[in-house]
Amino acid sequence: MQSSSSMILDNLAAMCRQETHYVAQDYLFHQQQQEMTVNGPQHAAAAAVVVDMDCRTKMAQWCYKVIDFCNFDRETVAIAMNTLDRFMNNHHASTQACLTDRRQYQLAAMTSLYQAVKIHEPEAMDPALIAKISHGTYTVAEIEAMEVQLLMGVAWRVNTPTTLAFARLLLELLSNGQSDNDGEGLLDEFALETVYHLVKIQSEAAVMEYDFMAIPPSVVAYAAIHNALLALGLQDGADRTVLTRALSTTLDAVDPQLLSNVQTVLYQAVWDEPEARDIIQTCNPQYNTINNVNNNSGMDCDDMENDDDNHHDDNNHAMKQQQQQQQQHDPFTLDHF
Repeated sequence: MQSSSSMILDNLAAMCRQETHYVAQDYLFHQQQQEMTVNGPQHAAAAAVVVDMDCRTKMAQWCYKVIDFCNFDRETVAIAMNTLDRFMNNHHASTQACLTDRRQYQLAAMTSLYQAVKIHEPEAMDPALIAKISHGTYTVAEIEAMEVQLLMGVAWRVNTPTTLAFARLLLELLSNGQSDNDGEGLLDEFALETVYHLVKIQSEAAVMEYDFMAIPPSVVAYAAIHNALLALGLQDGADRTVLTRALSTTLDAVDPQLLSNVQTVLYQAVWDEPEARDIIQTCNPQYNTINNVNNNSGMDCDDMENDDDNHHDDNNHAMKQQQQQQQQHDPFTLDHF
């Protein structure tokens, strides 16, 4: 009879093969470069692409709001955004329309979430509800038509292995005594839950980041678990050996510098989360950040436009507070691009 560890390794190997069909590629900067090449620099300003990374971030944030309000699994957002990103990778006319029209891009993102919920949650969202959430911006017919376009655009591949799916198997591997000569797991139950919590924070940060869509989920899971173990003072070398062997095929193909960069970005995401930082400091008081950089100076587009005008900054702050109060009553409010 096949051992538990052997079954986990087989599942991981299958998922690593599967994820190769689900990794998206850059569609914003590549598209803009194509326009520069085809149309020439003089036409760059009039180029069709109007969607940017900020548009994607806002839609991911909106998806998390909806998922939280409906008490669905936040992992579903990772599936939805993966579907959206892969759809944007193809060269169909419907995809080009999404690049040139932010309204269409928003529709594609909303429909991706609707589709992911329908497939991966116990209850589906009626397209009429999505239309209502959009406050009349989209009709049921538009949503249903976009769903068909999405499915065709991603070749009906709607079951992406997520970062957390990989993480759960990898942590199970660490817990079942695979590498412990005494037959005991490397991590106890409390440690596993704590590590998984920190991995979830990192996985959600990766979903929000445009650059991470081209990183295989298995690599993100490896980096996130490594970060969590390191931050909690639980890393002893044996666990890294187990993780590396389990994902050897994928990791061998990854540039070590890229992996290091992924770990750094994900670690900063953990350290920027107050709850996670408290957990780390409680569990491992001796641990200090590798690179204690304060990223709170980042500004959104509105802030940058008004950087030299404090009066406008104050007005923007007041407007944002008002919007937040409104969203408490209507959590589905869509940000304007």
